[in-house]
Amino acid sequence: LVDLCRPSQRRFNLAVTVAGGKDMDAIVVDNKQTGFECIRYLREQRIGTATFLPLDSLQIPTQESAERLRTILEQDGRYRLAADVITCDENMKRAVLYAVGNTVISDTLDAARELCFGRSNAEFRIKSVTLGGAVISKAGTMTGGVTKDDT
Repeated sequence: LVDLCRPSQRRFNLAVTVAGGKDMDAIVVDNKQTGFECIRYLREQRIGTATFLPLDSLQIPTQESAERLRTILEQDGRYRLAADVITCDENMKRAVLYAVGNTVISDTLDAARELCFGRSNAEFRIKSVTLGGAVISKAGTMTGGVTKDDT
C-alpha cells in the first residue's frame, strides 16, 4: 500500500505512515480469491508470509461517519482526516480508507489531546496522530517519544 499512495504534502509523511500502521506494508489485491491464491503460493513455496488487502471485502468507515467528523474538524485548522491528505488512484481508495479509517492528523500533541479528551467531543472516540508521529488511540492510550532516527 505504501507504494500506491502519497501524502498531499511532505509535512504529512510521518503522520500518514503512522496512521496506516502495519497495513502500509500490506499487498493490495483485487479480491479475496486472489488473496487466497497468493497465500497458497507463499505456503507452497515456503517463502514467508504477507498481509493482503482484498478490495472487494474490506470494511471501511461509512461516508456518514467521515462527514460527521469532518464537520467538527473544519472548524479548526489544526486537524484534518488522514484520508483527506492522501492521494492515490481512485481504485485504491478503499485500501487507504481501510488502513487509516477515520484517523485524524493533528498539528501538535496538545491539539490531539484536546480533540481526543476534550468535553465537546465526548460522544466521539477519535484516534489522532500528530505531525510528529505521536498517537492517541480511540481507547485513550498514547504512544510517542523519540527514536534513534530522530537524533
